[in-house]
Amino acid sequence: MLTRRHFLATSAAALAAELFAAPKGSKTPSTDLEKLGAVALNEAKKYKASYCDIRIVRLRDQRLGLRLSPDRGTGKTLAVPNVGEDSSFGFGVRVIVNGAWGFASSPLVTREEIARVTGEAALIAKANATIQPKPIILAPVKAYRDRWETPHEKDPFAVPVEEKLELLRRSAEEIKKTRRSSALRQHCPCGAKTSTLPPAKGRPSSS
Repeated sequence: MLTRRHFLATSAAALAAELFAAPKGSKTPSTDLEKLGAVALNEAKKYKASYCDIRIVRLRDQRLGLRLSPDRGTGKTLAVPNVGEDSSFGFGVRVIVNGAWGFASSPLVTREEIARVTGEAALIAKANATIQPKPIILAPVKAYRDRWETPHEKDPFAVPVEEKLELLRRSAEEIKKTRRSSALRQHCPCGAKTSTLPPAKGRPSSS
């Protein structure tokens, strides 16, 4: 049965994959990402923000564990694997309004939600400004447009789970040869973070 939670999670994963997809070696950000970033910047202008940025982030985490412990009945060593995987997708908006910071975030990545959250961040900044002893002034920085990916030889998520568990089993056997231990726990974490900043990050123009 397809639950609402599973449907939303699947839809978010599909959207994230589409937004962050790009040919290998590409130096150009996704057009769809730029359009979402522009929503936040345009909304920030309405609140007379002197600064705005939006970070759209996709996180994926996979954890594999192997516990070796002796079975009291048979005397054999039992290998108990444990595999877990989760992911998250969302965005956060930072603004400076009236010389104070404001921040808000959401797991729902849509144009309407980005506009709403940007307004929320601006209202928080205005509230903070009432107790801000000194206005925040950032150094001027030119806008840049680029795409960067951490160099890697192999995608850890493309490696079969069984292959990873077998690596843990082999290393566990080697460790047992040199350690006097009746039980052993090992973990093999895999993580990835994908995020973006709009190319027009910085002081919104007055036009």
